[in-house]
Order: sequence, then C-alpha cells, then structure tokens
Amino acid sequence: MYKEFQRRGADVIGISGDDVETHRRFAEEHDLPFTLLSDVGDKVRDMYGAWSIVGTPDRMTFLIDRQGIVRMVFSSNIQPKKHISEALKELEAMMAEGTARLAQSS
Repeated sequence: MYKEFQRRGADVIGISGDDVETHRRFAEEHDLPFTLLSDVGDKVRDMYGAWSIVGTPDRMTFLIDRQGIVRMVFSSNIQPKKHISEALKELEAMMAEGTARLAQSS
C-alpha cells in the first residue's frame, strides 16, 4: 500500500512512543519502507491530541497537506486497515480538488 501513497505524491511517517531501537527492529521485522519517528515523551501525541477517551495512546492517522493543514483525522484501534483506505480516499479527494483549482486558475 505504501506505493499507492507514493504514486499520489504523499509521504508516509509513522510515529509512536517506542524508542528508536524498538522502531528499528519493528521496521526490519515488517520490512517497512517508510520512516518511523520516536515520540518517547509524547510531545507529538500531545500536539495532535492522539489520545483515546480514556487517556491511553490511540491509533490515529492524520493526512496533512503541503501547507501543514490537517485535512483528515481517522481514529480506530480495532480497524487498522481502514486507516489506509480512509487516507487514500481523502488523498484522492485532495488531488481532485487541486486539479479543479488548477483548472480554475487557467
């Protein structure tokens, strides 16, 4: 699925509270082609409010455009594969919107 994001010009970055060594092993074990960032102090999680209702870390996907605007937030701990489909669907909508804007400015 990573190639689907690449084909659309998107960067994929995974972030969790695990340390760098844990990320390295996880990326090797699962042959991950994208960057994993360590957020041991939960600073990024706090900035984006990536916490569940009960205050535990939540599995969330954020789609952020090139201007830094959060365009989509999807949260689900029980449907991990839906993160991919939801992000691709929104990315397609963003691309269509960008194409429409380009056509209007011509």
